[in-house]
Order: sequence, then C-alpha cells, then structure tokens
Amino acid sequence: MQGLGAALVLPAALSIVMNMFSEGAERNKALGIWGGVGALGGTVGLLAGGILTTYVGWQYIFFFNVPIGAAALALAPKVVPAGNEPGNEPGNEHSRAHSGPRRYDTSGAVSITAALLVLVYAISQAPQAGWAATQTVALLAAGAALLALFLVIETKAEAPLLPLPLLRLSSVAGSNAVGFLLGTSFITFVFLGTLYMQQVLGFSALATGAAWMTASVTSLACAGFSQRIVTKTSPKRVMAVGMALIGAGILWAAQAPVNGNFWPDLAGPFFIAGLGTSFAFIPISIGALTGVTERDAGVASGLLSTSQNLGGVIGVAVASSIAASRFHTLARHGYATAAALTGGFHWALWLCGLTGLAAIIVAFVLIRRTATDNVTD
Repeated sequence: MQGLGAALVLPAALSIVMNMFSEGAERNKALGIWGGVGALGGTVGLLAGGILTTYVGWQYIFFFNVPIGAAALALAPKVVPAGNEPGNEPGNEHSRAHSGPRRYDTSGAVSITAALLVLVYAISQAPQAGWAATQTVALLAAGAALLALFLVIETKAEAPLLPLPLLRLSSVAGSNAVGFLLGTSFITFVFLGTLYMQQVLGFSALATGAAWMTASVTSLACAGFSQRIVTKTSPKRVMAVGMALIGAGILWAAQAPVNGNFWPDLAGPFFIAGLGTSFAFIPISIGALTGVTERDAGVASGLLSTSQNLGGVIGVAVASSIAASRFHTLARHGYATAAALTGGFHWALWLCGLTGLAAIIVAFVLIRRTATDNVTD
C-alpha cells in the first residue's frame, strides 16, 4: 500500500514542479529546493524513527505516516491549484482536459511488474538457493523474458506505459542509469551501515538515527549550492562529482574496524557521502527531466523514482548475499561473531563503493551535451 502511494505521489509532485518552472535556471532552483525538502524529510524521519523505536516501539514508525498523509490530503487541494496539473496549465490549448479519454497500458504494467518481482525475488533468494542453482537461473531467465516482453508491448501499445522514444533522450536515459546506481550504492550503504552500527557497535535505534543525520543534514545544507553549480556547468559533471564523493565515502566506511567508534570511523564517511547525495540527486533529477515534454512529465518522473528505488532493492539483495556469504566463511574459520559480521560488511561495502564510482563512467558515456549546458563538454 505504501508503494502504491509512492507511485501516485512522487511522479505527480515532481511533474508539477517540472511544469510550473521552465527548463534552465528557474527549474534548477526549484529542484534544488525539492532536494533540500527531501533531505529535511529524511533528517526528521531518521530522528523520529529512532525516538519512536527506542521509547515506544518499532511498530509506531508506521503510524507516524498517518498524520503526514492526513495533512497532505487536507492541504494538497488548497496548495496545489488544478491549473498547475501537468498538461493542464492556464492557456495550454493541449490540456489533458481536451485531449480526450486516455487508455491505460494494462499489459505493459503487468509485464514490467512481473519482470521486476521475479528478478528481485531471484536475487534475494540466491544466497539460500545458490547463484548457479536451477531455481536462480530459471527465475533470472523468466525475469529477462518478461522484461523483453514488456519492451515488445511498449513498441505496439497505443498509449504505452513507458514511451520508448523518451529513452532516446541521452539526458533522460543517462540520468536514470546513474539514478539506478545511486540507489544501488547509497541506499545499500544506509542499510549496511545501520546493521554495522547496531549489530557490531551496539548502537541503539536512536543513536543510529542520530548518526545518519550527519549525512542528511550535510545534504540539506548543500542542496542550494548544488543546483547553482548545475546551472553554471552541466548536470552530468555535477552528478559525476556527487557519485565520486558517494563512492569515496562508502569505501572509507569499508575500513571501519570491529571495535570502531562513530567520530573516528564513521563521521567522515557519512559527511562525504551526504555531500555526495546533494551533488548527485539534484542533477540527476534535473537531467532526467531535461528535454521532456509536459505530456510526458509524469512518465519521466515515475521512471526516475522507479530507477532509484529499484537500484536500492537490487543493491540490498546483492550486498546482503555477499555479506552473508563472507560472514559464514569467516565464522567457519573461527572468527568471533562481531569480527565475522564486520568482514562481511566490508566486502559488501566495497561493492557499493565501486558501484558508486562506476556511475561516473556511466554519466560521461551515456549523457551527451544538451542545450542546457553552459560549457563545452
């Protein structure tokens, strides 16, 4: 249900931001504020989640969303005018209200959902079943076949769920690829770092949430600076810097020892990675919307959200497999539990860090120069 809600809210909200501000400096500033608000929400969520888990119970982190949803439900009709809906701006002769009935690509939705579910399930079960096991190979093959079926459906659908010509825009395709790697690296880093702090260092939920505020507050503080740099240079250069910082921060964290402490071992990596998110997330959002028409704003926004979250899901599944395998190997060789856990986290963090650095290459290979770039790449 929360995933369904996110699927409705995120594309709609981001597409409204896109259509209210023209491409260039104006939209970049708006997306900088968007990124800052996201970082603020993450900061509040980390602290509130830690407090609720420590003093009330972990179940109440879910109830925490109820008043937020109720407030959004009450405020949205008043704060977001109908005239600002994507494709329905004042003076727009091609408003959705005049474009006739719109079809829903049911076949495309079913095939891509099934493909992603099968692929993620295959990866998540691979540590138990074995990567070369018949089950894993069969599921991966089935997922690939469903993904191919989705692409075929999209080429023939009257109103495709994902208009494939959208991916011909290098900025859109490249930004989504980097967004996928951002999710794979940073979201997985948060997952692994949380386990390390709680299972190895013995941090409470509240202490863990407070520790992660190092990253989120840094991201919030630098959001405005990030969008100004994008306006003066280009999205791909800034996102490359951001992914370099994220990768470097994660690789630094991979050196944390079994008897580590927050300030000498984690504060620096969290600060660097948090700085990297502000320089990666905002230009990725800008690049993923560059050259997109108002009609495709919702699709482009949904694609970006899906890319980042899918990257996180697959990253966590793969990293968990690596960490668990290394843990069991070290445990069989007589390592203490904390040392074996740390060794497993180290291997998984190395993968996350290298994934973040690989995004630099992806950005420069896939994203060609656009009209919004102010310098020659």
